[in-house]
Amino acid sequence: MKEKNVQISVIIPVYNAELYLEKCIESVLGQTFDALEVICVDDGSSDASVEILRKFQNKDERLIVLQQKNRGAGAARNNGLRRAKGKFIHFLDADDWVDTAAYEKLYKVMTDSRADVGVFMYTRYDNRTGAERKVRLFELEEGKTEITTFSRKYWHFCNTSVVPWNKIYNAEFLRSVGARFDEIVCANDRAFYFQTITAAKSIVLYAESFIFYRENNELSLVGQGRSKHFDCHLTANDRIFQIAKSFPDEIFQRVFNANMEDLFSFFWKSSKESKKENFRGICDMLVREMYPFDLESFRGKSWYANGKIALLHRKLDTNKIVVPVVFATNNGYAPFLDVAILSLIAHATPRYYYDIYVFETELSDLNIQKLEEHKGENYRVNCIDLKSKFNDSTLYSRAHYSKEMYYRIFIPELFYHCDKVVYLDCDVIVNRDIAQLYETDLGEAPLGAVHNAMNYSMYRYVTRMLKLPAERYFNSGVLLINVNSFVENKIKIKCFDLLKIKNNLVCPDQDLLNLSCRDSAKMLDSGWNFQWHNVLPYAEKVVKESQASLDNAQAKKYITHFTSGKKAWSYPENEFSIDFWNYAESSRYNGIIRQIGMSKRIHTTVYEALQNHNDRLKTADEALRRLWALESSFSYKLGRFLTWIPRKTAAFFRCWHTKGFKYTMVRVFRGKKRAQEYLARREND
Repeated sequence: MKEKNVQISVIIPVYNAELYLEKCIESVLGQTFDALEVICVDDGSSDASVEILRKFQNKDERLIVLQQKNRGAGAARNNGLRRAKGKFIHFLDADDWVDTAAYEKLYKVMTDSRADVGVFMYTRYDNRTGAERKVRLFELEEGKTEITTFSRKYWHFCNTSVVPWNKIYNAEFLRSVGARFDEIVCANDRAFYFQTITAAKSIVLYAESFIFYRENNELSLVGQGRSKHFDCHLTANDRIFQIAKSFPDEIFQRVFNANMEDLFSFFWKSSKESKKENFRGICDMLVREMYPFDLESFRGKSWYANGKIALLHRKLDTNKIVVPVVFATNNGYAPFLDVAILSLIAHATPRYYYDIYVFETELSDLNIQKLEEHKGENYRVNCIDLKSKFNDSTLYSRAHYSKEMYYRIFIPELFYHCDKVVYLDCDVIVNRDIAQLYETDLGEAPLGAVHNAMNYSMYRYVTRMLKLPAERYFNSGVLLINVNSFVENKIKIKCFDLLKIKNNLVCPDQDLLNLSCRDSAKMLDSGWNFQWHNVLPYAEKVVKESQASLDNAQAKKYITHFTSGKKAWSYPENEFSIDFWNYAESSRYNGIIRQIGMSKRIHTTVYEALQNHNDRLKTADEALRRLWALESSFSYKLGRFLTWIPRKTAAFFRCWHTKGFKYTMVRVFRGKKRAQEYLARREND
């Protein structure tokens, strides 16, 4: 075919595509529009792909075969682009195919609209099941078109697919902007997309499906490359951010957010062996600060928590051993968390750096400011918003347990750069260097924790309802988490799968972790979690399986944990509350804590008075119940029957003596009412 008649150049990168290549080529050469050329660039295939291409080339001169050493689809597309003669360019993958009338319709739309880029819809084809599903990318009536620009619909273009095969380009436009694909193994089309879509003076949206996209194809370049070549995503993002620098801040933020979401979605899919290295790559990318806005503007986005922790980690400049510590809190518990942090810092040693994180979803700016003021030579505090992690309706709370209890389950997926992480509830006082806990060797255990001392009712719940051995049941208020093992054992997934079917757990997060870990958790020295409610006045006696652990914890008290609904700030006179109040004296929240403590004490006093009153009511009620039971008994009724005559005789003479003989006779024979009338007439007379 003569070159002057070429209107559309179809560029197909080919690599070991023998299974699907014939269908792809036939769909292109069988078009109702024939003014096209088909440029197939073989990327060093080792199968029969080249032979298949040569067969078609011998039959149809419109097909051109180029060969290159294996350099990836990006290099193959660039090679084909240099050779293309058409007025319009379409990139097609070798395992997909096109509708018979696709190029005829696309040519007309591009010619009529004079657009630089055309975007159309496509159909997903499941390679396993054969099912087809149309993908609607924009709200247009079937077959209709709309001409727009990136600036007018940037929110749409920032969040749609970046692939080149559902777009057709004006060749002159591509040459004018110097468009090229990144020559990397995967993600080679991402920068190309943003380079072209943002530079286009006009974009035509076409609400018709032309491409059949084959998904679940294990042989595709996408399927093989993305999980193994995470560095390609970092390279692509760097180039995209360089392109986006010239955009207004609002658009740049949209582009940045869309690419960060994609970057982390690929990160989760990367192999466990490469995750730590990949996370460091994200850290390095973020610390270069190529963006003119604060990361805090992305609070609530799916990647925000991971991104902020990565950036903070990369900016940490210390040669000390870093001890990551995580708390979780809300506005109500922020004052008591401040006291816990003060106690931890008081026992810090110069050899370690204490990197403290506070997980939250609703902390006020004032509380964040106060908590993050804790910064010193070997410690710092940073608050991390986890709002985007909590969109599951199965999460529930009960009693004094709030939704913050679930935050600890997310720790491993946020700290891939760490081997271990310490988690502490915010109702604790640390009485020893927490680094000593951090240095504990967990081996292959997903976490280390302290036995939960339990009374008989708790013992029955654990052994009968949860069906767990009592001696292995741990308290989740102090945890040492083995990041890799926790992830490898899929503890988070197990926890939330259980949560869907178990909605009546007494201690939800604690029970979930125990059920998910079962015998794999390492039991730590009980001194690291002295659970104070077991020794409070009127506390139920613990079972014998817990007594030794409780005695050891009480003797050592490395960490005092104010378990149950009874807290140190409500019981200042208790001997175990003294340490809390000592640290509270230097807290930024000292006044608030005292007010809360007073309020709690008043509430407690009133509650105890009501309890005493209720006890008295219960005693009176019990007496009435006993009297009713007595009156209902057979022996009582028999006694009343046998004594009826003497009781009535005594009553007759008593009435005669007090009211007179005539009144008594009226009462006996005519009833009480007539007797009362007689008495009234007599008094009136």
